[in-house]
Amino acid sequence: RFSGHLNASRKVVLPGDVLNEAAELARAMSASQSRMLAHCQFEHFGVRRLLLKPLEAPALDARNAGSLSHRVLAEAGRAGWREGIVDELLAAEWENVEESVKLDPVTSFDWELRRAQLNDLVSIERERMAIDGHAPPRWFELGFGHVREGDDPDSIQKGLTLPLPSGARIDASVLRGTVDRVDVLERNGARLAVAVDYKSGKGWSYMKEMQEFADFQLPIYWAVLPLFGVEPVGAYFLGINGGERHGVIRADVADHFVLPGDKKVKRMDPDEFRGYMQDRTRVLIEHVATLAEGRIEIAPRDGDCGYCELRPVCRIGTFGVGGASDEA
Repeated sequence: RFSGHLNASRKVVLPGDVLNEAAELARAMSASQSRMLAHCQFEHFGVRRLLLKPLEAPALDARNAGSLSHRVLAEAGRAGWREGIVDELLAAEWENVEESVKLDPVTSFDWELRRAQLNDLVSIERERMAIDGHAPPRWFELGFGHVREGDDPDSIQKGLTLPLPSGARIDASVLRGTVDRVDVLERNGARLAVAVDYKSGKGWSYMKEMQEFADFQLPIYWAVLPLFGVEPVGAYFLGINGGERHGVIRADVADHFVLPGDKKVKRMDPDEFRGYMQDRTRVLIEHVATLAEGRIEIAPRDGDCGYCELRPVCRIGTFGVGGASDEA
């Protein structure tokens, strides 16, 4: 039904009915969509509204592999990171893989690589939890705005409401998502919490983008944690490949959540930490307001299409940005 077109400035011109649907996309979003929205408005529109996706051969793709790792880490954490848990969980997961995918040699190689990475990470977490005074994990797969099978029992149907600026097409946007893990420290009657987001690689690229106001997952988790009765004091990306931590944390409580060797988790005083998260939340609100107005421009951040699956259809060159001029 989509009948929009591109003008010379690479902006998508939307008919009235689709314009209204663009506003609906902004009304309710997932936390993971915020990064896509900041990367390229057309990528978000094409994936979320037009439901475009490439044809692919049977394989354990990156998205499914990431979900697998999250499930295994959630169950391993709930089991106290005990030795041998990863192999048990992966054996059960392998039974559910399609036979055609099992025959793919790349899948077999990736599966064994992931097994080694997950075993290493679980071993690291087991050692960290044995350190006296270290805050333990309290929740795994903590959902907000929706509750899926396998989510933590304390997950809630209530989402995070972001009020939009006066004059925006809609009043507010409600975000839903799942926090991979939350570590909680009980201190002097307060419950202090740090959100942990697992990443398949090392996590540094996500931290770089958060610094540059292009990744909003950790600020979203910072804003949503008070709904669970805890005070957010930090958030970091945890790389499955190597166990590196990249993020930000309040300096006054950092020693309970990260080790002195975690140099890539930046320690901040409480006011600086709060301002850091608030600044990024404000930029996210601006992106959502733009989406609600239906102003969709094919202009990926820094001119880099990255891993966007819509490059063959984005009309900026045959394979993405730079292949054709605006007049072509």
